[in-house]
Amino acid sequence: MKRFEKNRKTIPFLCYLPMILFIGLLWNAASRQIHSQLFSTLADLARQNRYVVSYSINQKMEELERVAQGLAQREDFPQGVAIDDLATVANVLGFREIGVTGLDGMVRMSTDTSYDITGREYFQMSVQGFNWVSKTLCDMRDGKKVNVCSVPVRSDSGAVIGTLLGTIETDEFFASMQVPSFHGQGYAYVVNQDGDVVLTTRSDGVEVTNFCTLLYQNPGNV
Repeated sequence: MKRFEKNRKTIPFLCYLPMILFIGLLWNAASRQIHSQLFSTLADLARQNRYVVSYSINQKMEELERVAQGLAQREDFPQGVAIDDLATVANVLGFREIGVTGLDGMVRMSTDTSYDITGREYFQMSVQGFNWVSKTLCDMRDGKKVNVCSVPVRSDSGAVIGTLLGTIETDEFFASMQVPSFHGQGYAYVVNQDGDVVLTTRSDGVEVTNFCTLLYQNPGNV
């Protein structure tokens, strides 16, 4: 008799078991679909924002190259370039500041300030003949977060005789980007081919220099 009562209690559970399994399968399917839609949306945003950033940077680089070609014709480059002329170029092209350097790495800025930038990567790359966009840096003048676009200035023979650079406030890069905030819990990163962070919307004081390192240190949590 007791065995029968025990079996009676087991029968309802067995009846509900297929329903529990069915609900579980539905939940897993819904979860997979949500994840799939989320990653699809993020992929679309990434493609759109990559185009926006690339287009903006390429435009700035082309503008700097045209100015650099004109400066290269001056016999008194870079010492003879007037601060007022640099300020006018910065205003017309939409840069925060414009600066010129010789091969010694001493930059003269459109704000009538001078710095030694020999240790900066963008200077080192441009004197080797490369156009370069820096990671986010603190402006030497006032500490604001900026990115530096830098191009070589070449003589008629093609030799690099200096550099021309323009600074842009980092926030400007993100002004036109579609960045999902996830109720304030998400961050956006723009990284180069090595995973180095060039731009980020993160402002909580946590510094991330390389996104690949961040993923390695926080598997499944980024």
